[in-house]
Amino acid sequence: MIRKKCYLIVLIFLSVAQAWGQMKIWEASESAYLAKRGVKEFYLNASDSVHDLSKPNSNYVTHGFCSLSGKPKLLLLHGITGTALLHYSYTMDYLRKDFDVVALDLRGHGQTINDTVDFSIDAQVEFVADALYELSRQFNDPTFEHVILVGHSYGGVVAASLAEKHPDMVRKLIIYDSPVGQYSSKTLDSLAVANGLPNGEAILSPRDYKDYCVRMKVGQYRLKWVPKISAANNAIEKYFEPRRKEQMGMIAYLRNQEEYLFDHKYNWKCKVLLLWGADDQMVPLSTALAIQKVYSDYYGKEMELFVIPKTGHVMSLERPRKFAKFLKEHASVKTYRTVGTPSF
Repeated sequence: MIRKKCYLIVLIFLSVAQAWGQMKIWEASESAYLAKRGVKEFYLNASDSVHDLSKPNSNYVTHGFCSLSGKPKLLLLHGITGTALLHYSYTMDYLRKDFDVVALDLRGHGQTINDTVDFSIDAQVEFVADALYELSRQFNDPTFEHVILVGHSYGGVVAASLAEKHPDMVRKLIIYDSPVGQYSSKTLDSLAVANGLPNGEAILSPRDYKDYCVRMKVGQYRLKWVPKISAANNAIEKYFEPRRKEQMGMIAYLRNQEEYLFDHKYNWKCKVLLLWGADDQMVPLSTALAIQKVYSDYYGKEMELFVIPKTGHVMSLERPRKFAKFLKEHASVKTYRTVGTPSF
């Protein structure tokens, strides 16, 4: 009860990542808290042997969290420069009674190891598919290969592609605040310039205190706290500098593929929902409305769009209980499978 009442305070702490040491303490304590409630941390490799997944080993590739209680699997994919724990720790806790929650650090993010120069969406899709297969094999649980899929922002593009390329793996798709089409990087660049930054890269992968504060401001419905310079610098050193190459590679890929991503219409076979923050500045509601219209016209049926008021770009952080409540109500698998076209 105390934890739930204080989640906003911790949210502020998370958002600004006050200090490297404090953040490490939070990560360890939150992982331990989740583990006590059945959501355990895991480390995977692509070996032929079954091994202890509770700690990293010399060959591990993938880091994440999952629960094992025989409930439907709910896979949560975070946005660019995010992590599974940072984006979804509260969501995992709130949803564990209804689902077996699974959250991965995508390639080039968090504790997942990345030693490749392939920054494509296709590479991320195959990474996620391989991770689900390996979880299925390691835990002898085939339901890991038939998930309800939730993707945020960049993770939403990965989720949309996974549902298209591996339709048998996805029972239902929920995309939230994600540029899965009808989106131009000029939107983010204009937002950056309006806030005194040169381009969208400065928001997505901040290099200094000013960049970091703008990222905080435009990512939320209402900026709750401006971090101290030392705190911002510590966060940049911890979460951005070590993965700068991967972050810039992914952003460059998205820019190079922008025309294709804008026009591509996904051939989904599962039920699909859109979820948006009404006050998202980074991927604005106008994008969601354009996506809704395109797919409603494309499939000949109205695509469902749910809009949450007074919410910015990262709903799972700003409004974790409302976000979890939505998933409890709308991620049901009762009508997950259709034949030929999605059931919007």
